[in-house]
Amino acid sequence: MYRHLLVVICLLSLAGSARAVVFDLGGLEAFSVQNHVPDARSLGLGGAFTATAEGSAGAWWNPATPRQGRFASGGYLFQADAVLDDMEFEAHHGAVELGYLKLSALQAETETPHDMPWNPDYDTFYRQRLRQVGLSLDLAYVLIGEDTPLTLVVGANYKWLEEEWDPVSGDVPDQLEDMDFGVLLGWKSTLRRGGNGCDWWGWRLGAALLNADEARLGSETGSFGRALHRKLRVGLALEGRHGWTDRMGHPLRWLISAETTESMASDDGPSAPDGGWYRAGAELTLFDMIAGRIGYGQAGDDDPYGGTTYGASVIFDPRDLFLGLRLDYASRPIERPGEEVDRFDQWSASAWLKF
Repeated sequence: MYRHLLVVICLLSLAGSARAVVFDLGGLEAFSVQNHVPDARSLGLGGAFTATAEGSAGAWWNPATPRQGRFASGGYLFQADAVLDDMEFEAHHGAVELGYLKLSALQAETETPHDMPWNPDYDTFYRQRLRQVGLSLDLAYVLIGEDTPLTLVVGANYKWLEEEWDPVSGDVPDQLEDMDFGVLLGWKSTLRRGGNGCDWWGWRLGAALLNADEARLGSETGSFGRALHRKLRVGLALEGRHGWTDRMGHPLRWLISAETTESMASDDGPSAPDGGWYRAGAELTLFDMIAGRIGYGQAGDDDPYGGTTYGASVIFDPRDLFLGLRLDYASRPIERPGEEVDRFDQWSASAWLKF
């Protein structure tokens, strides 16, 4: 097993070799709304979530999102950002588990106001919207059974993207459609058994190919050359759960994750991203009630998000109750050349129904 883990680490270390940035929000890529993180937990980890991909927002990171024994789950995030031109970002997401299948859906939207200098009485805004549906299949469950220590999941997302100025103007929104594909591989090793549970540690390797078709806006929209850039995310996560008791569950959980995103854009023009970027994070959860996390990444020329992110969670998930809730918080920096570093906060909430 350790030999397999060594191979995984070597593959991850070779996946990218260019300059480092954290979140790819800049450049001339069409529909940057798809790059805004839809939940505060993954943001607090620095955005290193492709190999974890848990929760109702997990399919945004990796279409191969794992089952968690939750019949239905959902989440919400709202962010008003005074730093980036008063942009507002809102995300809704949900998921349903049906045996070895997991269905997910997400809608995210950014809206930025724009003043009209030649007409002070008329203001407009710029809006982008992402709608996404996903399906993941737990192959380990199908081929081996529910109790296997192996994790093997494949998945795909289909997404619709729109951008528009003030809709009262009557302009037809620009629209694109594209797909994401993902795979998740992992293994759990038992450390100690006790009662109805056990202590364990494990690893996960996740990969996601984003914007596989590289859909492009046509020249009739006035935006010729703007396209969705194909990217490959590869992530590794190490995790463990310790101290099992039938009454309390696992009082200690930990997670360490890292990933690289490599540009695979076919466009060689100035709008194509150059190289890859990296992120990493760590999380500690106590008594399934509170969690803290920290992440780090470096900013690039086109990306104001860099430096240290951190976050915390309050979790309500009793073992004998069918309902679970969590509230997540994250703080992230914005750094531009020659300007002072700013930070702003992000909150998200999620709930789920267990089997």
